Amino acid sequence: MSRVKKQYSQEYKDRAVRLILEQNLSLTQVSHDLGININTLSLWKRKYLDEHGGISACGKEPESLDDYRKRVKELEKELLITREEREVLKKAVSFFAVPR
Repeated sequence: MSRVKKQYSQEYKDRAVRLILEQNLSLTQVSHDLGININTLSLWKRKYLDEHGGISACGKEPESLDDYRKRVKELEKELLITREEREVLKKAVSFFAVPR
């Protein structure tokens, strides 16, 4: 008995790989959910990354460690602002919650 080799469209392969990259799902989980052999899915992922220049979930691969450091500083600054805004909102809620 011969096995019938399944044919998948390139779009299907790309969508499967994007599940891994964009939604941070594991190869094992995606292969199980889609009924695809994990080795096949791994090959698709490798080819996708080769063809797309190592694109990561955030859209582009940082070029160096300095890019990572710069991004971390931006995120830390954004976090600080968000925390300050949250504190202001907490004070506003407590002010308006006091019965007059």
